[in-house]
Amino acid sequence: MVEATGNVTYGLPIMLVLMTAKIVGDYFIEGLYDIHIKLQSVPFLHWEAPATSHWLTAREVMSSPVTCLNRIENVGTIVDTLSNTSTNHNGFPVVAHTLGNDEPGKLCGLILRSQLIVLLKHKVFVELARSRLTHRKLQLKDFRDAYPRFPPIQSIHVSQDERECMMDLTEFMNPTPYTVPQVTHNNPPLTCNLL
Repeated sequence: MVEATGNVTYGLPIMLVLMTAKIVGDYFIEGLYDIHIKLQSVPFLHWEAPATSHWLTAREVMSSPVTCLNRIENVGTIVDTLSNTSTNHNGFPVVAHTLGNDEPGKLCGLILRSQLIVLLKHKVFVELARSRLTHRKLQLKDFRDAYPRFPPIQSIHVSQDERECMMDLTEFMNPTPYTVPQVTHNNPPLTCNLL
């Protein structure tokens, strides 16, 4: 308006009117962009967690038992894990077990469901061929081509022979996933003064 009229004297009243309208509008109804986010069903986290969740610990909201995959995993196990209707996670911890030890494995990384589906689709399997370990290389382009609409696991065909192959997840997993101690709370952080 200031540019259209060429008069700077209306600048302050126009800013006051716009700020007042914004504050009043936000008080009574959500903004236009927030409404569009809901209409498009975009998963969006609000700035504040719900009040009922402030005293929950990570242990109370995590799935149990945890569905883990080994660094080198059987293709049949991966297909069964992804096909299992009770396992609808989008990420799976990748663990390394020490030989002869029944304890839980050491966390090595995290691999996404979408990554596993692309690996299965392109049949990136490790096979024993002529007593040598061989496997097909995958390009970053293969992952980009599938994004954002990754195929469902039901559309991936894996033969019985392929189910016996192994898949090396090491080069595809995220080796530094976020980790949270089991007793972590969702409280606002407390600040302390160090003397």
